[in-house]
Amino acid sequence: QDTDGYFAIRGVNNPEIYLQKALDYDKFNSTTLLLYARDRPVTSTDPTNTGTATITITIQQSDTRAPWFLPCTRLHDDSSVCISSPYSGRVNISEMSTEPLLLEPGPIYAIDPDYTIRERIVYSIVGGNTDEVFSVDADTGNLTMNKIVTSPDTFLLQVMATQANNIRKYSVATVEIKVINKSNFPPYFENGVYSGTVFVGLPQKSFVYQAGDPSTPLVITAMDQDFPDV
Repeated sequence: QDTDGYFAIRGVNNPEIYLQKALDYDKFNSTTLLLYARDRPVTSTDPTNTGTATITITIQQSDTRAPWFLPCTRLHDDSSVCISSPYSGRVNISEMSTEPLLLEPGPIYAIDPDYTIRERIVYSIVGGNTDEVFSVDADTGNLTMNKIVTSPDTFLLQVMATQANNIRKYSVATVEIKVINKSNFPPYFENGVYSGTVFVGLPQKSFVYQAGDPSTPLVITAMDQDFPDV
């Protein structure tokens, strides 16, 4: 069942079972074949006796896929591919973080998609780490700081995930780290309440005007003590 075109036999009296095309472990990992035997050729007009034998085949997964960084989205037409998004995070200028950095959409994490094998994953930074500011834990993927950064900057780190027993199976993810001014204060609105006026029948994206001043568009603005010039 569901294995048409995969298995065949060759030989008449001592047949061998062989594969006609590669198996996809994600589609099925075991199958049962029914082998027919007859004591006369198919074209014979003589009485023919037949027998059957059931052959159960267990399929083992092979190490065919490179690590996947999570979260990722699998392609509908190819279950062997999973597309991940870049990671991103922020650190403050002139501040040393002693804890693993918080990243979006989550911490650096990769798996071996050959799930019955599940090779251990090893992480390393292979690019973008100017002045060795950052380190990645080889076992956990946690990203930490080695030193402070004294000016605004952006690091585009290339983090590689390899299988511990097969470094040729690897994937690389981009991690964008922005160095920003520390934010101590929340933004605040200049006014507690804003009042505006709109007119009936206006098309979409028309301005809302200040109440009592129909010639001036209503503007809502916020300030932040951390960024007085913005």
